[in-house]
Amino acid sequence: MPRADQLPAFDTEISEAPSTTNPLGMRGGSEGGITARLAAVANAIVDALAEFGVEHIELPATPERVWNAMRAAHRNDAEGREGGWVS
Repeated sequence: MPRADQLPAFDTEISEAPSTTNPLGMRGGSEGGITARLAAVANAIVDALAEFGVEHIELPATPERVWNAMRAAHRNDAEGREGGWVS
């Protein structure tokens, strides 16, 4: 893994584009970086529920959606999984 002292020097600049829809001219910060986080959260939930047969969850992952995904996966599992939970 490279360290900061192993990278070439580079210049940064700020490009400001005030919002025309906000009275203060402000825009939300870092929306671009949030997209990957949502996928990571969804994958973490699916990983945590894998033992129940859950392979997909829609966001927002409300308690009701999680419970319904678990019940649907349980119903779709023809052999039944060992896990000790009751629908």
